[in-house]
Amino acid sequence: MPTTKFLLYNDPKFSKEYKMRLREQIRLDFQIVLPDENEEKADLSKTRKKIVEAVGLIKSKVGNGRLLLQFNIEYGFWRNLIGGSIFGILMSLFNIIYFFHKNNIVIGGISVFLAFSFAILLILHRPIINSFGSQYAERLFQEYLQL
Repeated sequence: MPTTKFLLYNDPKFSKEYKMRLREQIRLDFQIVLPDENEEKADLSKTRKKIVEAVGLIKSKVGNGRLLLQFNIEYGFWRNLIGGSIFGILMSLFNIIYFFHKNNIVIGGISVFLAFSFAILLILHRPIINSFGSQYAERLFQEYLQL
């Protein structure tokens, strides 16, 4: 998850100062001390678990936020659309076979277009999800620090 990844010292998304500010706020609000850079290198798994716990509390504290809800809706929309693309491809392939067999070239052509569209979504799923997930994570941390 981008929210976890961004708080790791080895991730370049945020400056070290910004991460330290977030970590200090987490310590003040939730009494959770996230591992320092050396501890993170020594036990990355433990660090990730602590960050996941802290992010859960941040989400609870921020709630829907001012713009956070919109970012969450957009992220969820794309995640669900990509997930539904598997079913969409299967149905499109069925339609292609069925409608070309029935000599309905218009509907068959539309089904070919839809199958390619769903395939493109599946091929590009990682950058799409990462992009919207990153936007959500950035906004979550911004709103958390503004509370």
